[in-house]
Amino acid sequence: MPTSIWNENPIEYLLFKKIYSMIVSLIYPLAFYCVLTKSKKVSHILKILLILHLFCITFQWLVNAWLADPFYFYPMKITRYDGLLSNYFPATTLYILMYTSFFFSIGSCLLIYFNRLFIIQHIYYPRPSKFQKQYEKYVYLFVCFYSIIPNAFIIPQVPNQSLAKSNAVKIFNYLPDCINDSNVVVACDASTNCMTRTSYNYIIWLSSIAFIMTSSTVYSSIRLSRGVKTKSTATRIRHKRFHRNTFLQAFIQMFFATVPNTIANLSVIFQIATPGLVYFIDFVSENHSTSGVVTLFLFYEPYKEYIISLFKKTTKPKVIVIIIRDK
Repeated sequence: MPTSIWNENPIEYLLFKKIYSMIVSLIYPLAFYCVLTKSKKVSHILKILLILHLFCITFQWLVNAWLADPFYFYPMKITRYDGLLSNYFPATTLYILMYTSFFFSIGSCLLIYFNRLFIIQHIYYPRPSKFQKQYEKYVYLFVCFYSIIPNAFIIPQVPNQSLAKSNAVKIFNYLPDCINDSNVVVACDASTNCMTRTSYNYIIWLSSIAFIMTSSTVYSSIRLSRGVKTKSTATRIRHKRFHRNTFLQAFIQMFFATVPNTIANLSVIFQIATPGLVYFIDFVSENHSTSGVVTLFLFYEPYKEYIISLFKKTTKPKVIVIIIRDK
């Protein structure tokens, strides 16, 4: 029987994660309130995309933090689900739900990036042609399609669980002790090269997502920089702030979306058995949706101003004035 190299019940970590999840869950309703009521300076299309993005990342947060609550056993493609739905749905269903929520979140994020690019283009071409409008529609459709491409090489690879677990026990030298539990899913059959092939494909897709985010960010900055020399000092300062915020937003999104998943899949490819790495992958990947909310508060001026005003109200000292009158 293979031995386990993981701490399968890290009580302190799991307790910390639950307390953290309860606290962080409070910012999602606040984000919805900001987008719905504080978007006077935001274009109509962008507001719709922001609401869609919030729905997607909120759904991802609910799945990762509460409904599925995955715990990974890398470098094996084995995941245990401890969430609220783990006793009601098969582990394979939760596995599909988890990845689908992530893909929707990525897609909605890319829609916002390209919408920003089109808004900047409209500054120089305020009356877009029919071709430009059709082109923008096809770009949005491509982004939606491209974000769910991994479903084609991840979901169909999920094997029959009884057979996959039996093969895993026969082939691998180390496995989690909970391998035969009903809330544990083996994503790939050990008797095939599924693990390596799927990991390579996933890394390529993640790299392309990072490339798309980076290239759209760079192109947006280049387009906005046109004619900056002829503009006022205030306009150049606003453009400089836009460039900085855009690159920071892209970096935060790419870090939480690509880094933990890339590390996880590299550990699968090279079979790097570092049990402590599980905590980093689990925590950072789970907070991909939270990073999306944080970037809304940090880099969108109407929401940032509202959050700052809330802090000012809560931290403003109360001054009591006592007037003494001489009789």
